[in-house]
Amino acid sequence: MSVLKTLKGLEWLEIHELKNLTELDGIELAYDLKGLIISGGMFGKQKLKDFIPLTNLKELRYLKLSSTYAISEDLSPLCKLKSLEYLDLPIYYPMTEYVKIYKSLPNCDHGIKAYRETGLQCLKCSSKTVTPMKKGGKEFCPKCHEEKFIKLNQEFESLIKNCP
Repeated sequence: MSVLKTLKGLEWLEIHELKNLTELDGIELAYDLKGLIISGGMFGKQKLKDFIPLTNLKELRYLKLSSTYAISEDLSPLCKLKSLEYLDLPIYYPMTEYVKIYKSLPNCDHGIKAYRETGLQCLKCSSKTVTPMKKGGKEFCPKCHEEKFIKLNQEFESLIKNCP
């Protein structure tokens, strides 16, 4: 990543399927960066130590981390990116981590709520299924499992209320 310091004025960077990349150290040298995409592949996640180096990207407006997993499971470094207008995260983290983003970046289009719609239909009732926005969440139908869906939303609301 140290090569980034030689790329003055770099505004957009995409990193796709670099399985040997495990740390983002040096990315802070791309201080003019406005858009960043980091993605793993169809058959595996891009595993990174953490997202701490991203905290210095004060101009960053667009961040997409598809199939990208921080081993630390700490999303709080992303909370410092106050210029973010769009954030796309995978569903690999504890719900408390998503709540931090939800509370810290209220003006960012991050789509964070208790669940993410899958776009798939329930085989029983044809309603759209959802996946809980939390680590280990399993897809289910909110109509067929209404009590589970209500409980999931209550859990999310409780975390928002109790998150500093």
